[in-house]
Amino acid sequence: MISSPSQLYQVQAGEVLVCQITAPSWAPVFTKIAGAVSDIGGIMAHAAIGTTTIKTGQRVRVDGSKGIVTLLD
Repeated sequence: MISSPSQLYQVQAGEVLVCQITAPSWAPVFTKIAGAVSDIGGIMAHAAIGTTTIKTGQRVRVDGSKGIVTLLD
């Protein structure tokens, strides 16, 4: 889980970004990620919601249209 912009270098191309909240300053990372999962968002947010059980390295499936995150591992 990423908790600050200083950790964004850890995000690899094709990964799902897991964080509590994003900010406009995080925009550069969105060009390389496959999806985003956050704790804070709204109906207009592009991230699926919920990060309490996801651990770094776990595989997940994100359905941003429905707001569903499925743990695969």
